[in-house]
Parts: sequence; C-alpha cells; structure tokens
Amino acid sequence: MADLTHLLAEAGNIMAIGMIIVFSFLSFLILCVNSMSKIINQYFPDAPAPAKSKPAPPSAATSPAVLAAVAAAVQQHRNNK
Repeated sequence: MADLTHLLAEAGNIMAIGMIIVFSFLSFLILCVNSMSKIINQYFPDAPAPAKSKPAPPSAATSPAVLAAVAAAVQQHRNNK
C-alpha cells in the first residue's frame, strides 16, 4: 500500500510539473506574440482608410443623343424577335 501511495504522489508531482511547464510556455508565447504585434505596428502602422466619395447625383436631363440611341436599340431588339 505504501508503494502505491508513493507512485501516486510521484505521478501527481510529474503531472503538476508538466502543467506548470505548459502554462509557462503558453504565457511566454502570448507575451512574445503581443510584443511582436506592438513592435510591428510601431514601425508599420496601418494606412488610413481612403475617404468615401459620394456618388454623383443623376442628372435630371438626359441628352437627346442618348435618348435616340436607347430608342434605336429598343426598336432594333423588338424587330429582331
């Protein structure tokens, strides 16, 4: 029975050491990634977003040449059917 208790205690110690090592490594990894992000953003900042231009409002008067072209295209389409 003492041998089993000794083995369980040793297994618990190994498990705790392993968990501490993994936790330490992951904490160090997070620290490195955050540091790299800050350094990169310091030397290469994001470019400002271009200002959105408003689209030109449609003109109220359509030129007669455009109207004639549209009418000719519609008439040609109807005649081809």
